[in-house]
Amino acid sequence: MITDLGPFVGRDDLLTTATTLLGHVRLLTLTGPGGVGKTRLALRVATRLDEHYLADLGTLHDPGPQHLWAHLALALGIRHHGAAGPDVVLAHLAHRPAVLILDTCDRLVPQAAAVATHLLSAAPRLRIMATSRQRLGVDGEHTLPVPPLTRADAADLFTRLAAAGGVLPAALSNRHTVDELCRHLDGLPLAIKLAAGRARTMSLPELIDRTGDRFSLLTPLQRVVDLSYQLCTPDEQALWSATAVFAGPFTMAAAAAVAGPGDITAAVEGLVDKSVLTAATDTHPARFSMLDTLREYGLRRLPDENKARDRHRDHYRDYLATAATDWFGPRELAIMDAVRQELPDIVTAVDHSLATGAVDDARALCRDLARTRAPYFWGFLDLAYTQLSRALPGDGNPAHQAVTAAAAGWIAATQGRPDAARTLLDPLAGLPIPPVQFAIAAAGVLLDDDPDAVTRLAAIRDQATHGDRNMVTMMWAIGAAFHADTTAPATHLAEAEQAGAPWAVSWALWTSALAAQRTGDLDRAGDLINRCLRLQRSMDDQWGQTWSIELCAWILADTADTREPDRRRAAWLLGAAHARQQRLGVHLAGMRPFAAGHRRARTRLHALLGPDATADEFAAGRQGHAHALRIALGEPTPRHASAPRAGGLTTREQEIARLVADGLTSAQIALRLRISARTADTHIRNIGGKLGRPNRAAIAAWAAQEL
Repeated sequence: MITDLGPFVGRDDLLTTATTLLGHVRLLTLTGPGGVGKTRLALRVATRLDEHYLADLGTLHDPGPQHLWAHLALALGIRHHGAAGPDVVLAHLAHRPAVLILDTCDRLVPQAAAVATHLLSAAPRLRIMATSRQRLGVDGEHTLPVPPLTRADAADLFTRLAAAGGVLPAALSNRHTVDELCRHLDGLPLAIKLAAGRARTMSLPELIDRTGDRFSLLTPLQRVVDLSYQLCTPDEQALWSATAVFAGPFTMAAAAAVAGPGDITAAVEGLVDKSVLTAATDTHPARFSMLDTLREYGLRRLPDENKARDRHRDHYRDYLATAATDWFGPRELAIMDAVRQELPDIVTAVDHSLATGAVDDARALCRDLARTRAPYFWGFLDLAYTQLSRALPGDGNPAHQAVTAAAAGWIAATQGRPDAARTLLDPLAGLPIPPVQFAIAAAGVLLDDDPDAVTRLAAIRDQATHGDRNMVTMMWAIGAAFHADTTAPATHLAEAEQAGAPWAVSWALWTSALAAQRTGDLDRAGDLINRCLRLQRSMDDQWGQTWSIELCAWILADTADTREPDRRRAAWLLGAAHARQQRLGVHLAGMRPFAAGHRRARTRLHALLGPDATADEFAAGRQGHAHALRIALGEPTPRHASAPRAGGLTTREQEIARLVADGLTSAQIALRLRISARTADTHIRNIGGKLGRPNRAAIAAWAAQEL
């Protein structure tokens, strides 16, 4: 019998899952990277069940059958004179209800598999738990991956271990610093234990600084990862090093591009089997990720990092060029979602391009990122603008530089920042380059309500293709709609519907609703904006919803002559739209036609409701903007609710709360939602803070009732 006296933090869900599984299966293999805590978990599971024994195969130097069975006999406490072979071990276990832990099977997977098969066949009351970086691969085996600790649990473990080692409480009082350290340590219990030991002689900021060279700081961690590397084939080792250049989860196609010529399928499967890569196969395509600890080790083993990073850059440059061309169509939501998932590696590719002087590659990456429209849909416009600004300086191709400046100026215009937009766009005015002329004309529509800009956009349309043509059409339709021209919006809607592009259709409905409002066809305007809002809700398009809520308020203000509830709803929606614009970093005052539409609606409401009532409703809308969509659509929701719908949770937080209620662990949530376990854990802590719920059980209880 083995007693585990150290602190055991977190893992409650995993402990329950493993215990339940071992009640139904006879061979359970806990897999995961070295140092993740597989042995500790196995011991905790075993203590909940029958009599248990631990046989550490990692200490066995001679893997021959005679030595292996003798090693098992010693672990089982069998007293036997002479050679202890399989018969002796089987006689001891034949009718005994026991759990045998075959620990650290990594170097002896074939031998461990043979022993497990032999024992389970001859000892019907025996159950075996194996711990290994990879599964044993025998019939009847059930595999349970052991992920790193969540951020909260990692911080708790570090604090307990450091305090037990004599570190003063004041040194551990900054929870943010502890969290940051544990993030750098990947939540690996071994790394946390080693770092807690170093905390006796180093401050937490010093430890964080040294985690960039974690293998020198935490020497035993180097030996653990060395073993993982030695267990890999040469092809797996080469792929491990090559894929270490990725900043986030990556696809098989991306890995193949970085690895160079040759089929990498077997090597990827081998790295997944050995817990070097984690596969999320509930996405399409599947994505693979690597702990930072393993990534740093792989980079150290990479013979030519610059060459690998060049291939990485080229892959993402080509990927974005294709996405920017193909996004307008039925797959546009999937394409924009994929771009969002690739964002960490896109930024990494830009960094490498600028560091190596490949400025035109950096510009292509940044321009095409903006052209995919993902920054608008997913709300990372500021990041896209920053990347474009970084890529502007330098020599390179002057035309590429001009188009990059135009892309940055266009983003500034869509945010209502006329000074920044004009600084970038005015010097480009004479250049006959279609993307440049589009940005200048489109900015003229948004910032100046310029009728000549609308005419120029109509001419530019024939010079663009695919998604770029749709964007020219959209801005042409918006400019025309502000001047009560219904022809361009009708063309916009027809082309978007023919393409089967849902995001484009939503904006075409918006432009048509604006045109109808401007021509006084308010019933049609209301119908179109409601269709637009429902489509945007189905896509969770926060950027589009903001402008639709604003336009809905204008339409209601124009139809509110006789119905006071519509007047109040219009004022409330103006406030909600204002709050959302602030959250998105949009300055409506800098966009002349929008600012004029807003002022016109508010002036009408002042006349109909009075300034005080309008201000009260506007303030209420700002406060309760989280459920503005329901108000805009006329669905039953109290406009003066003290708290937003769903406890103030975002759409993603509501989704995670439901998964918590379904009993999923942070690791399982991460796989389901294509995020890291650390991100899932951060969301859960934020949910608990918003709801005032102290733990997962309380969150689950709330979600089961409210969502």
